[in-house]
This record gives sequence, structure tokens and C-alpha cells, in this order.
Amino acid sequence: MTERSPKSPALTSLEILSALSHALNHQIRTPLSVISNDLFYLQSLVPSGECDRALNRCRDISAVLQSVSINAETLAQRDVVDFASVLKLPEVKAERLMVRGSPVLFEQLGKLLSALLGKAGNGGASFVVAKVEATAQLSLAQLSFRCSVPAEFPAIESSSFTRLFFAAAPIDAVEPMLIDALVAHLGGALSLCLKGGILRGDLRFPLEGA
Repeated sequence: MTERSPKSPALTSLEILSALSHALNHQIRTPLSVISNDLFYLQSLVPSGECDRALNRCRDISAVLQSVSINAETLAQRDVVDFASVLKLPEVKAERLMVRGSPVLFEQLGKLLSALLGKAGNGGASFVVAKVEATAQLSLAQLSFRCSVPAEFPAIESSSFTRLFFAAAPIDAVEPMLIDALVAHLGGALSLCLKGGILRGDLRFPLEGA
């Protein structure tokens, strides 16, 4: 009888996105570098500023690729980190709330969330970190956020940025699906409420040792 090999764990959304971003980086950055080099050369032959718009678009594409790049080595990291500090969001101060996960991924989550709310909102977003008691046995670190959005966005409640922005309030951004994948990978939960031109949300992660 042949011995069965141990069953591999199911792929997570973040692992799939990480592999996809790695492949896209290789397949897009090489031709993008060629185009950029050609544009820099053409810039020396034509009047000043003629190539600026195309060069800026190349930089925009490069920035998007960088924003979705997820190093595979960080996926397995499970350090104990200070929740408020590791997110590196503006003006977030809180007591030390220790959660488990990759500090690199938590920092990327904070950057993506800040960038998305900046794109979707009409003004700056506000953030608050606090400890909440889910049950008598479970305490959570909670990040609450709030920002104003265009009044024409319909009222909706969701547990997913992807569903909210692509189904109800279309926005041209890569951040929604990346945030959803990061939250799931890090063992968190997300709740969103869009109503009356205001987007409110809570991100919750189990406290270490709770």
C-alpha cells in the first residue's frame, strides 16, 4: 500500500494574490522598463516636457505594482506586535494591545487602508484604536475609522471592502481586495457601514493571550 502524503493546507486569498502580484511584477516591469528607457531617450530629442505625461504614467504603473507586492516570506511570520504602533496610521494612540501576525503585513494593511479612504473620501479619515470585549473569554483590538464620501454612494452594510466598492460604490482601486485578503490572513474581521455620505468601519483582531 502506498503511503499517502500529508494533505497541504488550502491556499489563502493572500497567497494567491501574492503569487499573482509576483508574476505580474515580472511580466509588466520588464516591458515597462524598456518603455521608460525609450521615453528618457526621446526626451533628449524633443522639446522639453513632451514626454512628461507618458513618463508619469509609467511611474504610476510602477507604483501600483509596488503597492500590491507581497513578499512570500512575510506570509508565515507570526510575531506578537503592538496593534496601534504596527499599523503606523496617523494620530493613532492607544494602550498597548498585543496581537499576533506579521508586522510587515500589519504595516501594509495600515498603508492600504489609509490610501483607500483617501481615494474614496472627501476629506481626511479619522482612526481610533481601543480594546473591546467580544465575550467573557475573548478580548479584541479594534481599529475604528470614519470618513466622509460622496453623497451619491448608496447606503450599504458589508463585511468586505471588495463587495462594498465594486458592487455598490464603484471605485477604481486595487486596495479593497488586498485589504480583505490581509484581514482574513491575519485572522481579523471587518465590518463596514456606508450611510448618508459617511463611511464607518471596524477592524478587529484577537488579543494575544486573551
